Amino acid sequence: MWPFDYVFGTPEPTPSLLPGVVVELATNAVLLALESRGDHDDDVKWLTFWFAYSFVNFAGSLFSNVFFFIPFWGEVLLGTTVFLALGGSKLVLKPILLKNQEVIDKVLSKGAALKDKVVAKAA
Repeated sequence: MWPFDYVFGTPEPTPSLLPGVVVELATNAVLLALESRGDHDDDVKWLTFWFAYSFVNFAGSLFSNVFFFIPFWGEVLLGTTVFLALGGSKLVLKPILLKNQEVIDKVLSKGAALKDKVVAKAA
């Protein structure tokens, strides 16, 4: 892929079209999961998917200049999105989040304390 493809659009459909289709299908699955009564596992699965998908896209935007040089990066991103949508997010994230739960809670509480200080100072 050449640098001018970012300006004029890429000639191949994989990097731009297919992730959007997968996300649209995932959004539809989320709506169906939320409307279902009694099954809590599908809600957790799709919440985990969106968390993982957001993290992958955030990392992709931060390191886009590096990822640009990886061959078939669009296909790798598509494969990652499909893997996450098929339940891989729960397999990958659950052990990581459970292992680091104390650290995550500590960072979130520090962020909440900082927010309270900023709001109190602004008021």
